[in-house]
Amino acid sequence: MNNYLKLLTITALLTIFSFSSCDKEDLKIFATMTAKIDGQAWTSSLRTTELLSEKFVITASSLGGELIVITTFGIAEGTYTLSLIPTVTEMSAVYKASTDATTEDTYAALEGEIVLTEVDTNEKTISGTFKFSALNLLTETIEITEGKFDDLKYTGD
Repeated sequence: MNNYLKLLTITALLTIFSFSSCDKEDLKIFATMTAKIDGQAWTSSLRTTELLSEKFVITASSLGGELIVITTFGIAEGTYTLSLIPTVTEMSAVYKASTDATTEDTYAALEGEIVLTEVDTNEKTISGTFKFSALNLLTETIEITEGKFDDLKYTGD
């Protein structure tokens, strides 16, 4: 038992030492994604980000099952917009009230923007902000505002 306590103490000290020698930039393990949906706070619990053919596809869901999917038609830092003008489509977004939502509960973005503030190709992470207005088949609208994501790890290309 005494050897077990010594081993546990050494392991704890090594763990503390290894984390204390890291810069804050090295610890990008706490990816986050938040927004307001019609003024109500929303936080993702699960996130996946893929780089597919010069596009980032971000899929995030909350503990309550609400789902946001955002696609940028480009992978460089900068602003990507969606407008009612067809030639100004640089992003798309979808909101679903639940993962098993019907088409009536699925909202497609009409206008909005996503800003990629950081694209780290070495760490394969992206950070940025987003907002959009969306409409469902019943012509109900929602506003996604104050969207923010930090250090989302991406896979692909």
